[in-house]
Amino acid sequence: VVTKKFLQLNPPALNDQASDIERVTACSGDKVINSIQLLRELPDALRQENFKTTFVYGDGELVSVEPGDTTQRLYGVAVDVGTTTVAGYLYDLNTGKKLDVYSVLNPQRKFGADVLSRVDHTAKSDSGQKDMNNAIIECINLMIERFTERNSITNTDIYAVVFVGNTVMMHFLLNLTAKNIAVSPFIPVTTQLCKFSAGEIGVNINKKGHVITFPCISGYVGADTVAAVLSSGMYE
Repeated sequence: VVTKKFLQLNPPALNDQASDIERVTACSGDKVINSIQLLRELPDALRQENFKTTFVYGDGELVSVEPGDTTQRLYGVAVDVGTTTVAGYLYDLNTGKKLDVYSVLNPQRKFGADVLSRVDHTAKSDSGQKDMNNAIIECINLMIERFTERNSITNTDIYAVVFVGNTVMMHFLLNLTAKNIAVSPFIPVTTQLCKFSAGEIGVNINKKGHVITFPCISGYVGADTVAAVLSSGMYE
């Protein structure tokens, strides 16, 4: 999902007046840079460590340039958003090693013990849907804070969070209406794999990081089932 590559670029000189972006693309092999924010950050990022630079890629696309060699600081979190319990796992994305585990009761339980009660709350209260979304996002950010404290890293060292859960939980996470799942013919807003920037969702990791939700199958067969199928190998 996210990878890093460290490169030493040649600093510019009177006999080498290539633009910053040309220097980056010539060295990294990237052809097109589509992010205006990346262009704005590039000059200082290159010069802070005398053109010793780490390139950050999301799904193969250059998303960030960092001063110096930051390749060892690359972490991700996997989260199972259960109706009762939210469980998170911190991983070193360079090695694939699991570093830490954190679990907590789902704070949405104050709005109902089961998914239908919670959907009912969102339908009957003007703030109900936002209540559900705020509760789970605050829970996730607390989890990330605990991971950073216990493992001596920063939230900006985390570049990806992958979520699974039942279809209603995925809707609450993304602040999507789940009311149509509760009534026939039980239609979700989406069952697709989704990928967003962390800032869009409100998850407190690196601002260039990704939030990814596994695909669901239907209104009542969720991303947690998809994850179980994949991890068990039963699809083979």
